[in-house]
Amino acid sequence: MRFSAIMMVLICCLSFVSCTSSDVPRSSSAPPETTTEGFSAAQPPETQQPYPSPSTENLTANSRFVLDEWVTSPVPTAESEEVHNLDLHGEDFMVSNANNKIAVSDCPARSYCVLEVDDGFGLLVGSEQGEWGGWVKYVPFYGEPYFVTYGNTSGIFELDGDIYCLWHGNVMIRGYKSGIKKLYLSEETWRSQDDFMELPEVPLAYLVDDGRVYIVTPTKLLLFENEKITVLAEDCFWQRLGPNSLVKIAESLYIGMRGGVAEYDLATGETRWWVRKA
Repeated sequence: MRFSAIMMVLICCLSFVSCTSSDVPRSSSAPPETTTEGFSAAQPPETQQPYPSPSTENLTANSRFVLDEWVTSPVPTAESEEVHNLDLHGEDFMVSNANNKIAVSDCPARSYCVLEVDDGFGLLVGSEQGEWGGWVKYVPFYGEPYFVTYGNTSGIFELDGDIYCLWHGNVMIRGYKSGIKKLYLSEETWRSQDDFMELPEVPLAYLVDDGRVYIVTPTKLLLFENEKITVLAEDCFWQRLGPNSLVKIAESLYIGMRGGVAEYDLATGETRWWVRKA
């Protein structure tokens, strides 16, 4: 029953009128209007389903490879011919945790992230539509959905009793402004602290683990802990390879992307590059 209710809510959410983030003044004092003149949004194809963040979605049923069966290769540089060729012709791989082993599967298209909130009456749903903009909506199981905040939203997560979302702006209007917003319930209405924290780059993948959030950006690996950002690694090679997922096994982070899987050792700071056997 609960699953059916959630699916019905998601269907209602996808049919709800969407607005872009780039032209709407943001407000943390009240939900925005549900319609605004001059706005449009890309309607996802009927076959596209809303996906939770790959950091929390177990995709092992679709796995074709396990990392134990792959081999390490020298870590390429960002401007190398290898990265150039992978950018043009590489296959996108998503990682997930399969009983403490790294499973690798195809990377499905996704534009939505979903978090069921503790009030027990609805979902927070984030949308990421690129140049069309995005948003976060509260979608009650009973009642009308409403906008909480605007901006391409790549993840919604709970940490230490608080709820946050990862977002980035419309590059055509505002550049690659990115950050973390805090979402909170006030007077029975979900609101957003839009200026909570800025990020140096667009968040591409994330993982919540034991009071910490690891965030992958185009050239960096970040740690969000105690409401502070620490740069774990920078000048990373994967900017053109589209990191899409992140898992942690023991003291290593594994990042799925086009052409292979990057491993970052948290203890030593060493990076390894895993590729499929020829």
